[in-house]
Amino acid sequence: MAHLDVTDLTPPQPRRQFLCTFGALAGTAALAPLAGCEVSDLHTPKPAAGLTLNFDVASNDFKALAVVGGKAKVALGGQDILLVRASKTEVFAMTNACAHQACPLDSVGNWSEKDGVLTCGCHSAKFSKDGKIVAQPINGGTIAKPPQTFKVTFDGTKGTVTT
Repeated sequence: MAHLDVTDLTPPQPRRQFLCTFGALAGTAALAPLAGCEVSDLHTPKPAAGLTLNFDVASNDFKALAVVGGKAKVALGGQDILLVRASKTEVFAMTNACAHQACPLDSVGNWSEKDGVLTCGCHSAKFSKDGKIVAQPINGGTIAKPPQTFKVTFDGTKGTVTT
């Protein structure tokens, strides 16, 4: 078992922050008692402001966006961002990590055009395309801060994402 000397932590961390960080590093099994931890507690980096990504659904990197509900993960400014085809005429973008326990939304998220929500497949937290929390996780956890969203322009085949 690894030894962690808490006197070596610089600067001192509040107890909750320390527990969230240690729990995230300890693995999935250690996260269960830390259900109140949020991705923001783990200091997810924010992308640099003013960056723009151009995308084309005809490109192999974005071919999943050719259909409603399709998703594509992109790296922009040091952060993974999720693009989702919300309708024939709209794509939206948000951080790729669920704001509950950082599940990767590109692989576990499901968009419902009918309901207008993105559901995380890990614990069923639900988000609107503008990032608002529609439903809290079903495992009793709570999300206080919604995922970050990004400006998207889209003409049906090509678009841009701006941080």
